Amino acid sequence: MKIKETIKLKVAILKLQGKLMGPPETEQLETKVKELINEGLKLFVVDMKNVRWLNSLGLGALIKCLKAVKEASGQLILAEISPKINSILSISQMNQVFTVRSTVKEAVDELNKRNH
Repeated sequence: MKIKETIKLKVAILKLQGKLMGPPETEQLETKVKELINEGLKLFVVDMKNVRWLNSLGLGALIKCLKAVKEASGQLILAEISPKINSILSISQMNQVFTVRSTVKEAVDELNKRNH
């Protein structure tokens, strides 16, 4: 899995590419989020557009990231999830835990509005 990081107006955008199905990918994501929190960032958008598959370990990693961000008084939004990933979130009822937006821009705009 590749993680491309962009910082836009105090929002960390993490563009994921590949599969999120356990180590080392899940550890990579969790480490990246913790590093950015330690650098003082609190607002995160996880761009899921290029995530081809997600299993329970991948979902667990996203939950750990969300928990770490919330503990830092921050917010995390998932953006551009595929219908396949959306069905996994629905079946697991994680769509009630995560905020999901159609586009990265929409997610970034929302975080900026909430935090200004």
